[in-house]
Amino acid sequence: MGVVPWLPVCDDLSCRGNTLATCELARSTAFFHEVLGWTPIGRPRSNAAPAAWLQIAPGQELHLVEVPEFQPSPFEQEYGRHIALSLPRAGFPTLKERRSPTGPR
Repeated sequence: MGVVPWLPVCDDLSCRGNTLATCELARSTAFFHEVLGWTPIGRPRSNAAPAAWLQIAPGQELHLVEVPEFQPSPFEQEYGRHIALSLPRAGFPTLKERRSPTGPR
């Protein structure tokens, strides 16, 4: 069988944001803001759950939603919900210095 080339649905298609559940909204928000430098922004009033919106870059957002009893599914294990990031090697020492002493290692 020959290789079928991937055809984009639309040349202008991009990822606007991601949503993650957390049982510790304040701690998670602080980590993404203090360590990664993502800026907290306003969020829609229509969302009744405690939540935080952060701007990753212009047009890109992370939405954190607090779910008090949230636990990762046993099916997620090592490959569960995540965000893949890219950082030039030269920026890693600065990122390492900024990480939260109580946050992920």
